[in-house]
Amino acid sequence: MVNIQDYYNARDTIEEFLRLELIGPVSEDETLRERPDTVYSLGVLWPQRHRLEGTVKADDAVDLLINELHGDEADTQLSDLAFSDLEEDLEDISSRVLNTNAYKPSGLGITVMVPPYVTWIKARFTGARYRFDQQEEIRKRNLRDGSVTSRKWTVSVYHREPFDTGELVLDVANNRVYPDGFPDLELAIFVRHRYADGSRLVTICVTNTSTPKTTSLVDVAQNAVFQSLLELKVDSTFLALEEKNAIHHDLELETLNMLYRNVANFAIGHGCSVKWEMENGSVRQIASEFFPRVDLVPMEPRVIDPGLRLELEFLARCNRRDGVENLHLLVNRYREWLVDLKQKALDISGFKKAMTNSFANIENCLERLSNGIKILKKNDLAWQAFQLTNEAMLMQRVNSGKAMGHQVTPQTVAWYPFQLAYILQVIPDIVEEASEWRDIVDLLWYPTGGGKTEAYLGLAAFTLFYRRLSLGKKSSGVTILMRYTLRLLTAQQFERASSLICACEYLRHTKGIPGGEISIGLWVGQSVTPNSIEDVEKALQDLRLGRRLLEKNPVQIFRCPFCGEKLDVGCYAVEDDSLRISCRNGDCHFSRGLPIYVVDDDIYAKRPTLVLGTVDKFARIVWQDRTTAIFGSDGLTPPPELIIQDELHLISGPLGSLAGLYECAIDELCTSNNIRPKVIASTATVRNATNQIKALYNRDSFQFPPTGLDIDDLFFAVRSDPNKRPSRRYLGICDTGNSMLDLLVRVYGCLLFAAKYLEATGCPAEVVDQYYTIVGYFNTLRELGSSATVISDRVVAYSNSLRLHKFRAYAEQVNMEKITIGSHRELTSRRSTQEIKETLEDLDYRYPDKRAISYVLASNMLSVGIDIGRLGVMTVYRQPKLNAEYIQATSRVGRSNPGLVITMYSNLASRDKSHFEQFIYYHDTFYKHVEPTSVTPFSYRSLEKALHAVYVALVRHKVDRLRSNSDAVHYDRDHPEVRRIRKYLLERVEDVAPEALEHAGYWLTDFEELWQSIVTNGAGLVYSLGNKPESQVTTLLIESETLNTTEIPSTLNSLRNVDGMSNVYLLERKE
Repeated sequence: MVNIQDYYNARDTIEEFLRLELIGPVSEDETLRERPDTVYSLGVLWPQRHRLEGTVKADDAVDLLINELHGDEADTQLSDLAFSDLEEDLEDISSRVLNTNAYKPSGLGITVMVPPYVTWIKARFTGARYRFDQQEEIRKRNLRDGSVTSRKWTVSVYHREPFDTGELVLDVANNRVYPDGFPDLELAIFVRHRYADGSRLVTICVTNTSTPKTTSLVDVAQNAVFQSLLELKVDSTFLALEEKNAIHHDLELETLNMLYRNVANFAIGHGCSVKWEMENGSVRQIASEFFPRVDLVPMEPRVIDPGLRLELEFLARCNRRDGVENLHLLVNRYREWLVDLKQKALDISGFKKAMTNSFANIENCLERLSNGIKILKKNDLAWQAFQLTNEAMLMQRVNSGKAMGHQVTPQTVAWYPFQLAYILQVIPDIVEEASEWRDIVDLLWYPTGGGKTEAYLGLAAFTLFYRRLSLGKKSSGVTILMRYTLRLLTAQQFERASSLICACEYLRHTKGIPGGEISIGLWVGQSVTPNSIEDVEKALQDLRLGRRLLEKNPVQIFRCPFCGEKLDVGCYAVEDDSLRISCRNGDCHFSRGLPIYVVDDDIYAKRPTLVLGTVDKFARIVWQDRTTAIFGSDGLTPPPELIIQDELHLISGPLGSLAGLYECAIDELCTSNNIRPKVIASTATVRNATNQIKALYNRDSFQFPPTGLDIDDLFFAVRSDPNKRPSRRYLGICDTGNSMLDLLVRVYGCLLFAAKYLEATGCPAEVVDQYYTIVGYFNTLRELGSSATVISDRVVAYSNSLRLHKFRAYAEQVNMEKITIGSHRELTSRRSTQEIKETLEDLDYRYPDKRAISYVLASNMLSVGIDIGRLGVMTVYRQPKLNAEYIQATSRVGRSNPGLVITMYSNLASRDKSHFEQFIYYHDTFYKHVEPTSVTPFSYRSLEKALHAVYVALVRHKVDRLRSNSDAVHYDRDHPEVRRIRKYLLERVEDVAPEALEHAGYWLTDFEELWQSIVTNGAGLVYSLGNKPESQVTTLLIESETLNTTEIPSTLNSLRNVDGMSNVYLLERKE
């Protein structure tokens, strides 16, 4: 039986091989046959070399540092060292130390804070040099005649010579030491700042002062110091590098500082990272580290009350009285927790505004939870919908397990507390149209992999059931819009949502719930699915002939979402001008047809209960009059009443700005009798959400769960234990002289060797599989492309070189065979949707299956939406530009079992170096450092790009006589509804960005006058060209992808590529 410790042991083995490979030594008294700088690449202090222009020699560099720093000893405010102005100064200091050699670092340093009474620091530096030597060897050779000949060879070797300065006592003052025990080495200490309370910011530097006699690589290697380690000790304690006398002007920032107040940073490295040990609340030892490590343990559901029943089966079948009493336990314990927090707050100073705000949010949440339970107690239909929701979600969980080949026991399926609470607090907004919180966007914030999807799917189920029960036959039509930003994310979530919808439809059919079919529609671009039935027929014909489709592929479901049966092209057929997808399992409830629609024609005709699509697809509401079916603009069905936006943090930048502009139309189209739709959103990485949501939806927001006083305790969830929940280990690597591609080859080669080693030692197959497939994450396609070539050309050979040479002793102990590599894949925008789907399917193949993938290289497409439990190891090539992206991407591995993330930094990139030098503190607090999102839907460029499109969309949907393509000629700007639309848009602009109102009014007036003048002049005006010759008509909508020489502004067909691109041509080159 495999347990979690087996995974931890395997992960430790991989880490140890990486350390031996990159830092060494493989053995303490080793003799190398290759130059040590070709054997080890980290932890190296290079010797002084000939000074290059613009560089400073070691002695001069330290002199400059001490002179500069000694000059300013006044009291100085120290802000957050992770991202403060001081960091720029320290980075400049480290760059001067590192740049003693133009390209390769000769020194390292550590900055610490000491209290006033500390007058000295104990320092110790250890390392090794490799002495060059030549020795004779006798090599034997077998001849063809069977005889053996011997010959003497002279070989070059490098003997390891360890050095140790011993413990040195350094005065906390500007000082230099040249230790006797370590030749050609200098330790320097200087005071960076003195504070009013007497504490001091101190930097200790170590420099390799040796100078090679020649410029030969052998001489350079002999004089380099390997396995460098600087250790610092004090008898009392080091102080945390924290904010002093800081004033919190920003409530969100103050809240973050409060939540992370117990996570302290005790040192910053220069040219290295740092680590420390905490003993009895004090840090007495700090050391340099070239291979830093952080284990992050996920959150786990809190055991709120032994009597609280969270099982879906219980909630689906219990009587109302027992169910309501059970839910009250949740609220009562939450209220008691708040009382405890207020008591603890009396001992916390400096965060008054943040604590007051957090307590107010918790009290609001308590009130909303109580209202939700009250409605379930009094409203028969709401209680019935709640029980149906639990039953449907239970079926969804069980059926999803079937599809994945897992047996799920119904009695064990339960809500996480935050999931159930989130549903309860939003129930009043669904049931009561006059709810004061209906117009509030409920933002679900929870760490990645925590179960957000199930929370909003549960709310979706409640919404559709309540609408069916309360409106009866009038409940048909689209009830829920679920939107995503990435096609990969959309495809995976579509499978989950389809399983829920099938369960809901089954319950509708078997329990006699009123209304028509409960169904789901996938509304995405034609690069994924066909837009018309004609395209479907052609695509199915091609597929049956064995042709591969890279776009317009109607086959989007590969397993029945209800019973788990495999589906292929034979399960897809066009019947009565509609694509029917049937389960081939005759015993399945959906053997005659699944309630799933993937073609635009079907979505407009069937009006699925839940429409799931990408944000960019909603640009079609301008072009296609049949989109009125989605919003019920034709009056045949009610409009959608719940809008779900997953991964809210991705709705930012140019995409977010234009999405916010189109949101004006969507909000209005979903509004009925002045009742706006309920909007919910979710994310794991959020900052500045209040302003983002206001700009997008013109609404206030409420974040759930509200924060308490500590990031490790959100009431509904607490920080877990690594023995209960698998931790994710982060390892940092920063090159110290070699190229990034060389480092990449070393890391991948070592990972392949380690996986083979685990296999040879008889490690359980499940454990080997966890670390078998390497996920390579890259920030740019350019970096990915160059790395892909290097990996395919060199990694296998390098891993076998490790087997035969450096790690030969380890390989022979386990009789390791030759290392081979399996298939590899790519997950980027360069691949078609079909290829991406195939890659995701292939990633499910597990070791020792020969089809298991050895490595997959991915761009930021991977950062959201991937949930493959077997992925356990990832390499990150350079620090991503956004911390949110880094968090999202690295959380794709280690979701089911312990994971390993190896981040490779470039020593020549200041941003990379900064993250590496504070590796531990950064990873302990990286949710704190998520960047604020920027959304400006009413900026001048946004208005000019899409305001007219939003105006046209509303006119077509809201005015019957202006709906069809040929109706554009009937436009009258004085029509009462047209005038109301103008007023609505300008009021929205004024609410969100009043400074843009004047420009919006001018722009809208210009477009109205232009449209009216075309109509007045009697031109044959249509909205879009369609099949008519361009010379016969004037089109109001001109595709932005085409050349536009008219006065009419171009209109976006999609929001996929909203940033314009320009080609730069070199016309003339002057020598």
